[in-house]
Amino acid sequence: MTGIEFVDEPVEHADAPVTEGIPERPDPRNAGRSLLLRRWSDHRARTALAAALTLAAAGLALVAALSRLYTVGFGPRGQLFSHSIDAWGNYHGLGELNREGQHAARYGVVLVGCAVALLLLAVQLVAPRLRLRTPRRLTRATPYLRVGITGILAGITLAMYLDTAAVFGSARSSIQVGVSAGDPIRGDVVTAYGPCLWIALAAVGCAAAGVVAAADAARG
Repeated sequence: MTGIEFVDEPVEHADAPVTEGIPERPDPRNAGRSLLLRRWSDHRARTALAAALTLAAAGLALVAALSRLYTVGFGPRGQLFSHSIDAWGNYHGLGELNREGQHAARYGVVLVGCAVALLLLAVQLVAPRLRLRTPRRLTRATPYLRVGITGILAGITLAMYLDTAAVFGSARSSIQVGVSAGDPIRGDVVTAYGPCLWIALAAVGCAAAGVVAAADAARG
């Protein structure tokens, strides 16, 4: 006679939780930490962008202060007597128009001042990362200082353009007067903007972008 063996099957209790097929819920604390970390990383990136733009504006303003503002040439064709003026008002060139001991407007003073101010503002943006302490009043006034320095830089750039345009207009009008009077020396005029104006304009753009980036980082 063959014996029959009975095997008891495991009985599932109704109270046992069913875990198969159900994804695990993320811990709210971990989700909050990841969100804070992402916000902190975004804040660092925006602060670094603002500092980089402000630093670029400072460098461009300094380069503009060391550049040529414009060049003007007079004389018959093929034999021009030209001179150029830099941002410090110094005359460079040959001929009778090279005024020794004289100088034009010294825009370089304001450009260097803006460059130093922008450099300090860039350092102030990264001061917390460098563990540098800044007074609270200075921190609160920094956004207004950024806007003010950018406005001064834009104003001096506009002044350089207007001054250069006035010089070019005077040169052309003097040529017309000389031709009308039959002066053989005044036959032609050549005018050219120097790199100072364009570099200063680029500095204004970087400074303005830095103001927007710094304001965006402050909100985050």
